[in-house]
Amino acid sequence: MRTIMRIPFVASLTVGLLVSCQPATDDTVSLHLLEWNGYQQPHYYPEYVAKYGSEPSYTLFSEVEDAMQRMRIGLQVDLVHLCPSQMAEARAF
Repeated sequence: MRTIMRIPFVASLTVGLLVSCQPATDDTVSLHLLEWNGYQQPHYYPEYVAKYGSEPSYTLFSEVEDAMQRMRIGLQVDLVHLCPSQMAEARAF
């Protein structure tokens, strides 16, 4: 009796693990940028919208020190748009 009950449990567990291990689809793509104020305009990234169907999300800054402070406190973003002169300082984070 125990063996008969164990088979459906093991089968459902296996199926659940296989489904949860599937690669993410494009529907789950989200990009978060730490970006200069003004660059959030859609004409800067039409290819992204065409491919993923939505705009990326933004945290905007107007001065370099504002961006650096946000990175110091641990803001999690996928991409940061800085000028080349700030790259050395940003690498410290």
